Amino acid sequence: MVAAAIATAEIHQTLTEARRCSILGWNRLDNARSKTMEATELLRQTPLFDGLSDDDIAELAQSTRIQDYKAGQIIVIEGRVGAAFFILVSGSVEVIKRRGQSDETVLATLEAGDFFGELATMRHVPRSASIRALQDSECLVIRRADFEAYISKFPEVVAKVESTLTSRFGDVPHLDD
Repeated sequence: MVAAAIATAEIHQTLTEARRCSILGWNRLDNARSKTMEATELLRQTPLFDGLSDDDIAELAQSTRIQDYKAGQIIVIEGRVGAAFFILVSGSVEVIKRRGQSDETVLATLEAGDFFGELATMRHVPRSASIRALQDSECLVIRRADFEAYISKFPEVVAKVESTLTSRFGDVPHLDD
């Protein structure tokens, strides 16, 4: 009887501790740390951030989020001003351009490691094409305000962004114009 009472008390204490951790958000905190570590690794593998220190990349990773998209889902809509840019973590997407009401042209297919949306996001201009998930895909999302704050702190990133924009789109106004 005494052993059963002790066992019941231990179970109650364990459940109370688990509830307390859940209320305090400790499970969410561990999950957030894991996602930040994943984002750091993804950013480190993106050519745009070559040459930046681990600390610099870790700082940017804190302001990112992972977003899932289902096959067929539109991620970016042509004509809308860019509010974020994306690094494709998994899956594949297609870059599509509308040609009239019902006709569209596939301009490119992007795979894991590719990124998109940087031009409209950095220039505050309408998106030049739409992006549609070809299969279930996962993207690392960086909001414009967070990225602008980051590049103002790390101006060496501006040259990399400019180089990437030029290679993708030809001559475009500079970020600091």
